Amino acid sequence: MKKCIFIVSIIVVLFGVLMLVMTPDYRMPWYHNVQFTEAKYNQELDKQELKQTELQAAWKAARTQSEAKIIEQKISVQLLKNVDELIPFWLGTDYDFYGTSTTPGDGKIACGYFVTIILKHLQIDIDRARLSQLPSEDMIKEFATSDKIIRQSNHQSIENLRNALVKNGGGLYCIGLDTHTGLVRVKGNDIRFIHASGRYPWCVVSEKIEKSKTLRESKYKVFARLDNSQIIIDNYLDIH
Repeated sequence: MKKCIFIVSIIVVLFGVLMLVMTPDYRMPWYHNVQFTEAKYNQELDKQELKQTELQAAWKAARTQSEAKIIEQKISVQLLKNVDELIPFWLGTDYDFYGTSTTPGDGKIACGYFVTIILKHLQIDIDRARLSQLPSEDMIKEFATSDKIIRQSNHQSIENLRNALVKNGGGLYCIGLDTHTGLVRVKGNDIRFIHASGRYPWCVVSEKIEKSKTLRESKYKVFARLDNSQIIIDNYLDIH
């Protein structure tokens, strides 16, 4: 009897250790309570807002069109820096089809509302509620001109998606799927799908596109690059 209890205890301990190892950091209690707190997030937002004010002033002070274009290129770079700072805070935030959270790690968030809160916190002035409830392709049309939108149908492979993204250049993309939407961050060969996932682990995740079952199963994909979109840049400059 004692031997059976000992064996069961060992199995329970091993199972607990296995679950701990398999659980992503962002699902651990300390992730949002210690490492990526609301206070730190707000500090980051304040820092990004100051940088926006600086770039707006530089753009207004530009004496030629070429000088203004240089500032716009700096804005594209800054948007990527900003989003790379914000995303880690949102990882692990619980998913819900009706979720509208505005604070990482607090409450729940839906896929469309995740995309729009990131844009809003990138200092892009948008009607979040309206955009979040649009079909994903219609939402993307609000962020990019029609000639910049790429569509893939007939259940094209992830390799085809990767090739199209690489060809279009590294940056930040909004992607729409059959019944889902999210962001794609392209950094060289590292291409990640960042989204509020309605499947395990039911939270905001950042996954390699090759590992994403959601991407793989979608028959239709539509996407556009955001960081160099003139619509996004004009909005950031408050000239929309």
